[in-house]
Formats: sequence, C-alpha cells, structure tokens
Amino acid sequence: STYTEMILEKGSFEGAYEKTQRKVEEEYVTTCINSASLWVPVNTLNFWIVPIPYRVLASCVVSTFWGCYLSLVQHKPISLVDEQASSGTCYHEKNSKQAI
Repeated sequence: STYTEMILEKGSFEGAYEKTQRKVEEEYVTTCINSASLWVPVNTLNFWIVPIPYRVLASCVVSTFWGCYLSLVQHKPISLVDEQASSGTCYHEKNSKQAI
C-alpha cells in the first residue's frame, strides 16, 4: 500500500519532530487567538439573535469557513532554521527540488 511504501522509504520521517515542534511554536498561539476572536462573537450572536431552529445552520456555515482557514494554516509550508542556515533554502523548497 502507499502508506507502507511511505514508511519504508528512506528519510520519510526525517525531521518530522522538528517540523511539528516548529509548526506548533509558530502557529498555535495565533490559531487560538483567531479561534477566540471568531467563535466568541459568533456564539454570542448565535444564542442572542438567531432563532432556535436556525442556530445549528448558522454554526455549520461559520464552521465551514473556519475549517477552510484551519486547512490553509495547516498546509502552509514551514521552514527549519537549521536547514535554512546551512543550505540557504527552506525545507519545502529543498524537498520540491529533490522530487523533480
């Protein structure tokens, strides 16, 4: 299967821990702040103004856009500081050059 091949491929998890740690350091606080900035007003208005039969629909609509935002944040390429200093390119650029 594709997953098994990915695991067995040499270097498939190379730098995974560092990438994950870097991504959390860069984006976790911002994502939490954006979450509170969106969901506190949305839920306040939802429970205060939106009629009961439409509350789930209103939450689902906003949730769809929130999911798109999270997807964009999650798939934004990150760079590792050590690799940038040594090679002059970010991790994403280095891997895309190897794939070519």
